[in-house]
Amino acid sequence: MEVAVPLKDKIISDKAVDIFNTMLKDNVKARVQGSDGIYRHKKAMPGEEHIEVHKLFYERAYQEAEQAQKAL
Repeated sequence: MEVAVPLKDKIISDKAVDIFNTMLKDNVKARVQGSDGIYRHKKAMPGEEHIEVHKLFYERAYQEAEQAQKAL
């Protein structure tokens, strides 16, 4: 199921765009659907940094939580 809603708040909109752009950079766990309907692993280009989005989001959330704790 897909749902679309307008993101009227600029901060939330920017965050959503950042999340989508980051997800598109995944070249470790991502899959790409071929014209035959089969999903295959998206491979990093030679010399390209390996980006695993789930790990990146986890690390980012952990860092943000630490910063929030320090701000208290």
